[in-house]
Amino acid sequence: MSKSGRSGLAIAANYLVWLQPVLVVILYAALILGSFPIILLIWALFLASLAPVFVLNGRKALRTPFDLPVLLFALGLAIGYFLSPNKSISLITLQSYFLCFLIYYAIVSNGFRLSWYWLWIVAIMGISFSVLTVLTLVQAANGMKIYPHNAWLYQAAGSLPFRLNYPITVNALGSMLGMSAPGLITYALYSDNRLLKRIALVFGLISVAMVALVCSTSGLVAIAGGLACLLFLWRRWTLAVTVPAAAILLLITASGWLTVPNGLSWLVPHDPLMGRIVIWQGTMQTLQGHWLFGLGPGLWFSVYNFMKTGWMIPHPHNDIFQTISDAGILGVAAFIVAVVVLIRLIGQTRKVGRGRGHWYALAMAAGISLIANTINGIWETATIGLMTTGLAGGLIEQYRCLAIPFAWCMLGLLVIAWSRLKTSPPGADETTPEGNSQERRV
Repeated sequence: MSKSGRSGLAIAANYLVWLQPVLVVILYAALILGSFPIILLIWALFLASLAPVFVLNGRKALRTPFDLPVLLFALGLAIGYFLSPNKSISLITLQSYFLCFLIYYAIVSNGFRLSWYWLWIVAIMGISFSVLTVLTLVQAANGMKIYPHNAWLYQAAGSLPFRLNYPITVNALGSMLGMSAPGLITYALYSDNRLLKRIALVFGLISVAMVALVCSTSGLVAIAGGLACLLFLWRRWTLAVTVPAAAILLLITASGWLTVPNGLSWLVPHDPLMGRIVIWQGTMQTLQGHWLFGLGPGLWFSVYNFMKTGWMIPHPHNDIFQTISDAGILGVAAFIVAVVVLIRLIGQTRKVGRGRGHWYALAMAAGISLIANTINGIWETATIGLMTTGLAGGLIEQYRCLAIPFAWCMLGLLVIAWSRLKTSPPGADETTPEGNSQERRV
């Protein structure tokens, strides 16, 4: 190929990679709103997106720290799908998981972009999350967590003239807000940009306030876990305070002897804790004979609720149980490897990036958010779990389960920030050749 031909190919590849995050957002919206299979389109885009990255950056650009857990998880999901007794439900769930993988790689593949690009990407994430927040509040306008202090919020949401048949739950919203809050506060603490520091702090406090307004115990667990981790990184001795405090709170919650006003019951959730224990016991019974390969992507809801009576439970309220159900033992292995890699990256970031401004702040913020997500996963599965959607007439056969990409976005941001710190010389500005020449290899 001529020199001009190679140049034209590189330009085309650059634009395709540049558009990746936008394209996957469109595909995910299509998956939520439509019922048609798009698995071939997802795979085509996934494979097509690898080629331009290879053209731009070479073979090493296809490597990221989380490739192994992604591969293990993908294999577990694929095996679960082929063994699934209900492939129509499992196919939708499988597509959503692979879209989460694609979102992660779309973010990582653009790690070398300049700050203006990432301002747009963060803006798209913020707008998408804001839309999901409004839609969730609208759908929950007649829900169970309406108290005097938040009735005005649900009344305002309920007055909006639209509805969506595929909502996320208030607990899922609270989990995402709870995962965001410690990350935003972390960014505010570590950033050297006064404007971004103030913006992050304001939105972090808004996230905390929203968790209180929607009365999300899941969000509270995520906030507490993330902030406890942040304190540990600041001073290790704080672990001697936070762990006993958490144990005492858990004991008080489990005992049920503390009586609180109805509007504050979510702060000491005795009944939800007891309910989760029942769900976890039922899940272990449901998984008997399926520990190796799982129940099939998206099938926990129908299998569990078919065996049980009473409330329709959307998920097992625990990430490990959800992962086993969807991807079997390979999924659990992927989860464990991902947590190990996450802790390792946070440690490396503190070693090579301390005091290096924006990218250090972003890496620490994403890392703390993911730790918050992992801790929250003991109590909930709303952030990397599934959305149960489209229930009609109480028929459990009519539902859609979708993996939520929120944590995968944080994972991508962590990897690009860590890569910037690793490949850029200390003190280099990202707009200079010295700060940008090595950043194409993520």
